[in-house]
Amino acid sequence: MGEKIYPFSLKIDCHKMTEAEMNEMTGEMVSSTKSGYLDTKIIGEDTIFVTGEVSKLDYEKIWDILDRYNVIID
Repeated sequence: MGEKIYPFSLKIDCHKMTEAEMNEMTGEMVSSTKSGYLDTKIIGEDTIFVTGEVSKLDYEKIWDILDRYNVIID
């Protein structure tokens, strides 16, 4: 039996980040995901929507990445 996959959706306020930092952070999230899928969309100049269905372990990795950046999660 495979790993359980959980759906999620995050709205990330990145108004304190540069465009390069936003791209770096989304790249890290995508590359950390080993199961399921992850979709990131930068909206405007300072908001990222992240949706997907990933394992609990991959979801925890995404939160570890978010903790390293100066963001607000809605």
